Amino acid sequence: MTMIDIPFDKRHSCWFCDEPRHGFILCPSTAKKAMSHPQVQVPICAECHQFTRQVYFEDIWQCRDIIKRSLRKKYHQHLAIGDNWTQQELLESEFDDNAFGGFKKSAWMMYEIAKQRVNANGWPIVIDGVEYLPPLTNTFKFNGLVYANVAEAVHQQCRQHALDEAFVIQMIEIVGQQRFAYVIRLAKLYRGLGIHPKKQLISELLEEFSQD
Repeated sequence: MTMIDIPFDKRHSCWFCDEPRHGFILCPSTAKKAMSHPQVQVPICAECHQFTRQVYFEDIWQCRDIIKRSLRKKYHQHLAIGDNWTQQELLESEFDDNAFGGFKKSAWMMYEIAKQRVNANGWPIVIDGVEYLPPLTNTFKFNGLVYANVAEAVHQQCRQHALDEAFVIQMIEIVGQQRFAYVIRLAKLYRGLGIHPKKQLISELLEEFSQD
């Protein structure tokens, strides 16, 4: 079976997350008449391979989306470290007792490793000398992390911070996704409040942003 071209410096790397590879995965697993690229073997690490078991995917890029979503879900606590602290704040924190001393020492490294794996792009897909370009996507970046789209970013942030997802979506529809950070800050301020304060805020946003 054909293998994608692998740059020399990536010969031991997982295409999906840049960790050391464990083996290869066939993308797509079943050949069809119409495919975005030929069936091909792609280097993959053991953990990424686990995420693809019993999951159907059309091509290497859809496989990557599945893996990235699984990584974000599994390591959401590690990724949350970058949401809650900067590296300097962790260094200056008072987590020095036995219970939290280890966290202070390793937390930023855990965040960086998870972030790098989630954001890894792989290298260009070249098969038998022909380069295959990825489809156009609506990827969305927030707090240094790349999401498949804004809806996934909303879901992840709401899950991570116990926010009202419908409330967040409603605000984004009003103010636009370019103000995503602003929406998340507002949602945190209104976390745990009832429906009436939220309705009032929505009315105020509608009035303010209808004038833009």
